[in-house]
Amino acid sequence: MNAAPKPEEAKEFKGKRWVVLCAAAGGYGINYAFQASVYHAYHLLKNHGIPEENIIVMHPDDLAYNKQNPTQGIVVNQVKGPDVYHDVPKHYVKDDITPKTFLSVISGDPKLKAAGKKVVESGPDDHIFVFLFDHGATELVAFRKGQLFAKDLKNTLVQMHEDKKFAKMLFYLEACESGSMFDGILPDNINVYAAASSRPDEPSYPCCNDPIRHVGVGGLFSDAWYRDSETKDLNTETIAEQFTFIAKEIKGTEHSVHYGDESIGKMTLAEFFGPKKVIDQSLVSNVTRNNEQCQLVNQRELAVWLAEKNIQGATNVNDKLKYTQELELILNGRQYADKQLNGLFETLKPLTGLEAIVALNTRSKVNNRECYYKFVQTFDEQCFNLNNNPYFTGKLHAFVNVCESLPQTSAATDSAIELMVQYCQQNANSALNIQ
Repeated sequence: MNAAPKPEEAKEFKGKRWVVLCAAAGGYGINYAFQASVYHAYHLLKNHGIPEENIIVMHPDDLAYNKQNPTQGIVVNQVKGPDVYHDVPKHYVKDDITPKTFLSVISGDPKLKAAGKKVVESGPDDHIFVFLFDHGATELVAFRKGQLFAKDLKNTLVQMHEDKKFAKMLFYLEACESGSMFDGILPDNINVYAAASSRPDEPSYPCCNDPIRHVGVGGLFSDAWYRDSETKDLNTETIAEQFTFIAKEIKGTEHSVHYGDESIGKMTLAEFFGPKKVIDQSLVSNVTRNNEQCQLVNQRELAVWLAEKNIQGATNVNDKLKYTQELELILNGRQYADKQLNGLFETLKPLTGLEAIVALNTRSKVNNRECYYKFVQTFDEQCFNLNNNPYFTGKLHAFVNVCESLPQTSAATDSAIELMVQYCQQNANSALNIQ
């Protein structure tokens, strides 16, 4: 195995470093950490020497001044941590946050640039770092508007490589089932190294519970990334060493996985995060962790867990009643969702031969991607919007099972989807918010 690069190698890097940071969904509550983590990343990378003109930030920007935020204008990424919202640019906000725009930004779409928007303008000698944080499911990231599918991401990265848009790319993805975006999909010969927060079939984890804001303020994967980057010399530490640190830190919960060109792991972090050793302020690593606040629960159970914690911590009868009603609403919503899903898959049984319990509780490998992607998009548009009803993202693997049970023809797919739409039109309440 080759030795790690010497410190001076990072300093000799002559290309430009580009950074794209994207929180793909917004809102308060269980989504708090998405934007908070991106804000933190912006300050970290800027402190490490990435020029502001080379950083692009995509965030819904509906968190800092959300009416539920008790500290208006302030967002933290750690319990008792400092504000990370200040000075964060608003390159893409609100409805600008779509999969298509995200891919256009990282690939430097000239049409987007001509429209006056900021894009990555990289060349063959440059390095690109991408951090994306959101809800995830099998081979997708659930943006606030639409889904980013693994195949589309892969095709964009391959095209960028062919167009010589970068020398090397480092991609950090934090989301449930994030490994499925790369596993068996990302080529190892296009100069891209990807680290996913979790295996293809496991949820991701937030951290930690903020008793003032009543939310999980960060992500376990990104929290480990920041603490490592704020305490190490990035001119000497390699990407592989940071990955090992992160994997060790989150072990026992989620299991970080890496994909693509592993030789990039031998490069120093400075070649992507910036060469500056001394940073102005450590935004997370100086904050002492509290075991009570950092009890870990996976992202998909966060809504229930937070409601239960709020009930336990309520100091008066009115607050306890309010949080009890919130918990009942969440549990009733999930019960309703499970009932609808069981009904849907029983309706599809004549075409698939699958019992609903089998469709929902087994996992097939994705082969018929066209069918699966079409099912997800139609379910999102015609049944339950995934951004408003994130509980369903944990059930989307059932559509993989459906598609693998159908004849591999477009006619079979269309017939099944038509049946699903009919079921949803008759049964689904699309106005709900099921967490």
